[in-house]
Amino acid sequence: MDYKANVTLMTKPGSLKGVASVSINEEFVVKGLRIYEGENGPFVSMPSRKVGENYEDICFPITAEGREALHSAVLEAYEQKLTQQEEQTNEEGKNGKKSGSKKSQKQSDAPKADENGEEMSEDQEEQTEAGPEMSM
Repeated sequence: MDYKANVTLMTKPGSLKGVASVSINEEFVVKGLRIYEGENGPFVSMPSRKVGENYEDICFPITAEGREALHSAVLEAYEQKLTQQEEQTNEEGKNGKKSGSKKSQKQSDAPKADENGEEMSEDQEEQTEAGPEMSM
């Protein structure tokens, strides 16, 4: 069987690290597989529903070989997505340092505005009015 997985990473803190959908032989799709971080590394949880106080898988592989192939495809897609995200973050960090200095420079070059939104000339100083003092 041919398994192709697509993973969406989760950004919230906790053990849930991603959600996946898997295409089987490009004929059947299973959505809602969850990737959790466990004590022994990431693992895949099949889509389930709550029945009483227990959860039951909605769909699942019947054989151990099928389960292993499905989980391997999902975890491989998960690791690939993590690598892509890490590379993207590194690229943004490199680009952010270069453009970050320009950005702060642009903000300091912007004319100041008073409380009414009117621009002040460079030789005008911002004036603040002191309110009445309160004593107790």
